[in-house]
Amino acid sequence: MFRRILVPLDGSQTAEAVLRLAVPIARAVGSSVELLHVIPDRKSLARMGPEDPLDWRMSSRRAHEYLAGPARMLAEAGVASESRIEEGGPAEIIVRILQSGEHGLVAMTPHGRGGTGELSLGCTAGAVLLHAPSSLLLVPPLPDDARVRRIVVPVDGSPRAEWAMDLAFHLADSLRAELQLVHALVRPNRFGILPGDQEQDEVSRHFCQANRTAAVRFMAQLQDRHSPRDIRIEGRILEANGDVSGRLLEDAEASGADLVVLSAHGHDESVGWRLGAVPLRFLLAATVPTLLMQDFTKPKGSARPDAPHLNR
Repeated sequence: MFRRILVPLDGSQTAEAVLRLAVPIARAVGSSVELLHVIPDRKSLARMGPEDPLDWRMSSRRAHEYLAGPARMLAEAGVASESRIEEGGPAEIIVRILQSGEHGLVAMTPHGRGGTGELSLGCTAGAVLLHAPSSLLLVPPLPDDARVRRIVVPVDGSPRAEWAMDLAFHLADSLRAELQLVHALVRPNRFGILPGDQEQDEVSRHFCQANRTAAVRFMAQLQDRHSPRDIRIEGRILEANGDVSGRLLEDAEASGADLVVLSAHGHDESVGWRLGAVPLRFLLAATVPTLLMQDFTKPKGSARPDAPHLNR
């Protein structure tokens, strides 16, 4: 699943809180963790004043000492880890590391040392979301006793969503968590200037009913398929009224989700983009921990030739 998980840490308690979810996920899927701390490069320091090699060496030493604490915690939790110090801009360094293809997942906070401000997503997390090719675990501030008790998985019947569900079922089984499958039902839109009439309303009603029936059947099949596992599974249909991402987030908050697992692409979204519209909007406003499953390949041999499958 994920051979290695990259966890960027900037010295803030908010960033370190990511480990409260990254550690159990790493244990569940058998991943190792690479801890990353980025320090300013010497050229940047030189622009701020006369370069002092001793200042840079002290900064590097403090970085190694800082990462020793999280590394000990990971060792005590039974998770293999490595520490890595890099120089430069955090966003650029993180994206560059992920582009090497050695990490299937990056786990980070929406905001680090810079604080939350008025934005749901900080500049570093936003850059990683838009440019990194790996899956992403985005973890907002969590209480000290946080654990995964309830996992919510949006489903749309696509092979990619089902692939994300495979991980969700595995996590729910390993973490003894409840699993909730949700489908956002959207009424078809008519062209703006067309007046409504009874025939169009009837077609729309039949379309929605067919989608609802198919979604209920699909979720029932999933529950039957995974019934031998000791997992509590629920399924529900949401009325989205056009704003799918907003409705899914509203439902995740109301249901007390500890983790949302969703695919980067749905059944009607082009894999040529790193993110589909629904997951992008969801993550830009997410207030609950979210694991975005990234996959640039289309199912059953229809992948683009230049798109490697990074999470095999």
